[in-house]
Amino acid sequence: MARQSDPPVGLAMVGTRLAPYDLAALAGYHAPWYREGSGTGEVRYDRRGAVPLRHAELATDLSSLRQERRSRIGELRDHYATRLDAQGISLMLATYALGPDGYLVLDGNHRLTALAQLVAKGCPATLTEFRLTAPLDPALLPDLRHYRGGGRGAAPGA
Repeated sequence: MARQSDPPVGLAMVGTRLAPYDLAALAGYHAPWYREGSGTGEVRYDRRGAVPLRHAELATDLSSLRQERRSRIGELRDHYATRLDAQGISLMLATYALGPDGYLVLDGNHRLTALAQLVAKGCPATLTEFRLTAPLDPALLPDLRHYRGGGRGAAPGA
């Protein structure tokens, strides 16, 4: 489905170290979960006005998520907290590059949110990503409709 004018499709393994209390490295990581406009409450990606949630925001506020999702994240956070050591926690994810500073997490969203909560409380962590770079075409992945402008600065629905 890629056109010749599209950037090349690629897959890379990327490592990111998360320092304790520092969520800046997660600023560009988006979950495939959405809230409606500036309000709270989880909505589908195709709902008019749906705004993608970022993992850095979810580290401190889960109020936009459904209760089942919040419970699963809490279970994972508690599990990871029992495994803490001097090195922190390591996590493997699959992501889709949205531009130079943005990533849609394809697999590992509950785990990354749980980990982000621990980082916010002082836990060091390491992310290993399998990062897919491909066209930002909603025909490939419907969620990409929110990122057509690319990257961290992309306006949802742009």
